[in-house]
Amino acid sequence: MIELARAQERAALYREFDRLRRDLDASDRMARMEHYRRQALEMVLSGKARQAFRLDQEPDRVRETYGRNSFGEKMLLARRLVEAGVTFVTLSPIFGYFDNHGDDVVWGGLIKGLKPLLPRLDQALYALVTDLEARGLLDDTLVLALGEFGRSPIFSQRGTGGRGHWSNCMSMLVAGGGLPWRYNGDGSVAVASPKKDVRVFNGREYALEEGIVCDFALVRASLGDRHGNLVFHKATRQFNPLCAMAGKITIAEVEELVEPGEIDPEQVHLPGIYVQRVVAVGPAGKRIERVTTRKRDGGR
Repeated sequence: MIELARAQERAALYREFDRLRRDLDASDRMARMEHYRRQALEMVLSGKARQAFRLDQEPDRVRETYGRNSFGEKMLLARRLVEAGVTFVTLSPIFGYFDNHGDDVVWGGLIKGLKPLLPRLDQALYALVTDLEARGLLDDTLVLALGEFGRSPIFSQRGTGGRGHWSNCMSMLVAGGGLPWRYNGDGSVAVASPKKDVRVFNGREYALEEGIVCDFALVRASLGDRHGNLVFHKATRQFNPLCAMAGKITIAEVEELVEPGEIDPEQVHLPGIYVQRVVAVGPAGKRIERVTTRKRDGGR
């Protein structure tokens, strides 16, 4: 933590050196640097940054939406810093380290390492994007969620449930920023993103957006009846219902098909009104690209 007087002394010393550099630089580069430096200094000295760190000023409802954990608090702080005028914010990973190649490393792989952490990421990232949109900041704020490397399409041969480095490609999530729909080959904008209609509900502005609609949606359920009422297995209920509701024609693969009325209405995850075709496929194991095993101590 730097005291206010010391920050002002540093600014004065910077100005002394800056006078010398300006004589050596005839371009406007130094002027641009001075603009950003002054903007950053004013942000610190004006108290905007200090106020941004006061997470206790946020309503409990907002803090619960982001998550009462380290990553949720960081996401909320990022939004407050953007509101204060900060133009670039970097969030460190949830856990402060990066290695989740397999369960044999100290931080754990897919099961021991990522399984307890990814729900926090999902919650906080969703809260950030929807919060920025509700406040009218999303079109001017680019949100990127990415790792440092792509991951191989097959599991590690170490048999520890992880995936190695894969430089051929990597994935990232991009939201907001007013990105255009399409670019030309020379990098210019071919089709700009249209402005979204904004309406006020209960005193707050919300951007209206059309839902995603596809011609066909293919989902798989563990249980279903001939009318299309479906029950999904565990975590598969998180995304399958949303995919089904987005399709003009939804086709459901059902592992166990029963007669209408045999499924308790309270168990139905997706009502049949969203399903147009039902196909009984029977139980099936989960196929993966490659299986690697190794003998453990004792021959097990």
